[in-house]
Amino acid sequence: MIPQPTLRTQRLQLRPFSAQDAERVAELANDEELSRNLQGFDFPYGIEDANQWLGDLVSEWEQGRSAVFAICQSDSESALSELVGSIGIVLDPQSNRGELGYWIGRSYWGQGIATEACQSMLDFAFNQLGLNKVVAECLDRNPASARVMEKIGMLQEGFLQKHFRKNVTEEYSDVRAFGLLKAAWNGRMS
Repeated sequence: MIPQPTLRTQRLQLRPFSAQDAERVAELANDEELSRNLQGFDFPYGIEDANQWLGDLVSEWEQGRSAVFAICQSDSESALSELVGSIGIVLDPQSNRGELGYWIGRSYWGQGIATEACQSMLDFAFNQLGLNKVVAECLDRNPASARVMEKIGMLQEGFLQKHFRKNVTEEYSDVRAFGLLKAAWNGRMS
């Protein structure tokens, strides 16, 4: 497998994670409000959790199962970048499809970071990975995430009632399912 690339946007760098990111990942992901809307991360989230997650990412890329990137916000004056979240695509080679997922640390919400990162990731998915379709889901209680998907051109394709429960003590949540075809993405960018 080729090395995972680094993607760049006007304000962001999407780069492969490294083991040195564990402390920052744990710091950002150890947030009850953030965890509430993520299927894969529980609260509390510690350094051991971050190390386990980061350890899985390299083999996921090498086996062609996913492409997960650190979202880093660039400081143009000092050329430093700060890890602010994560974005990735879980790949389904049989259907030539990927499932988009992302999270942003709470102190960075509302700055357009997710939208900018998702646009870059869709371009990567369609034009470098050659996917035919990208899908994504969000909890209905997370309208900000649904808005990101709408801004990047994804269409709501379904509404799944009482489809997700974070843990056994929580009520079931409705899920909104979105999708975008390569032809629509390329047509939108023309």
